[in-house]
Amino acid sequence: MDNFSRYCKVFTSPGGFTVLVAKSASDSEYLTFDIAQQSDLFFHVADTPGAHTVLVRSDGSVEVPKIDLEFAARQAALYSKQKNASRVPVHYCEIRHVHRSPGPYTGTVLVSKVKKIVVRM
Repeated sequence: MDNFSRYCKVFTSPGGFTVLVAKSASDSEYLTFDIAQQSDLFFHVADTPGAHTVLVRSDGSVEVPKIDLEFAARQAALYSKQKNASRVPVHYCEIRHVHRSPGPYTGTVLVSKVKKIVVRM
């Protein structure tokens, strides 16, 4: 993976997965639609503005352990308007199920086949 630090904050989950968090709305769009691969996992806080977060899976068939899902979800929560809440619901799905939302707002998306994880802050 190239150095994307210009567009994203880069973290490593406890299990060694790379987690990318976009720095702005335009970076969110670039991360989601240009950097991420179809089998990577997309995370975003439910119904709240925040950064797009991607957990990189080099092999789409790899099952991601719960601790790594929670880590990525917590990063999404930390970089959202919900960062001071005690419990934050985060939606996630494979990138292949994320689509640009019609309209003028950069970084807004529509997702399908969503799962939810609630993280404690």
